[in-house]
Amino acid sequence: MVLAITMSANAQLKVTTYGNVGIGTSFPTVKLQVDFSGSAYERAIWARVTHPQGCSYNLWSFPKNKDVFYVCAEGWLWTEQGGYFGSDISLKKNITSLNNVLPKVQSLRGVRYQYKSGDDEENDNSTEGFRLGFIAQEVETIFPEVIKDMPDGTKAMSYTDLIAVLVEAIKEQQVMIENMQQQCVTERSLMQENINNLQQELFLLQKEKDNTKDNIDNTENESLQMRIFQNIPNPFSETTTIHAHIPINQQNAQLCIYDVSGVLRKCITVTNRGNVNIQIISGELPAGVYIYLLQGDGQVSEAKQMIITQ
Repeated sequence: MVLAITMSANAQLKVTTYGNVGIGTSFPTVKLQVDFSGSAYERAIWARVTHPQGCSYNLWSFPKNKDVFYVCAEGWLWTEQGGYFGSDISLKKNITSLNNVLPKVQSLRGVRYQYKSGDDEENDNSTEGFRLGFIAQEVETIFPEVIKDMPDGTKAMSYTDLIAVLVEAIKEQQVMIENMQQQCVTERSLMQENINNLQQELFLLQKEKDNTKDNIDNTENESLQMRIFQNIPNPFSETTTIHAHIPINQQNAQLCIYDVSGVLRKCITVTNRGNVNIQIISGELPAGVYIYLLQGDGQVSEAKQMIITQ
């Protein structure tokens, strides 16, 4: 059984025996100012709430034994577990990806504000009821898709639509972060390589410095000692030259030649100092193997071997 009540030519109220109510309207709302008679409205359903904290359109949940949804006179709605919006791909068309949204997101201005009420003049200094959000007119210049013009001339905004924008902005920012991290890794690697190269160069320079110092020290030490070098040529049949170093302050210096049995065969007094050359003529000694060295002022140089052939 269906009970139908005709309210006007453009609206109907239907009540079934099961308790279902059907309300319809055929014209859009064109008048939103308060008119408690309701005759000037083309709205399917409306409720009168006189107390500022009163609520209407309550949905009572029998299993939970409480309201799970309601709309309050101050203009906000509450739902216990949030809302769901149709988002299935079958409901959508002209789908495109959002690109380069980070600069736009950076242009958004978040604000803290209070909603106006009928007694604003008395509550201009109120510190209660602050909200966080955006100004629709400002957002419209950046994301006009999320703004809707209402019949009363105000602008409404879909905050949930901005979630997609913020997600894409975070992804773009993450790509930038990863690129910067990779760049930092590359630069750090190059820097470490340069540091290693510099350390190697410093090591080589220090080693060269140490070697130079050792050479200088050795040269200084050697300049204070008698030194003798291998004769050239060796073996020889006619003449050979022995290079030697005799310190400048050396008082006495002799080149002494011994045979392999240790018998002294000849000593030549060296009068020059510094780097000297001493020539040996094969006719001065018979063919054979000899040992020669420098001695003088209680010092003896290392020994060298010399061979005289026929």
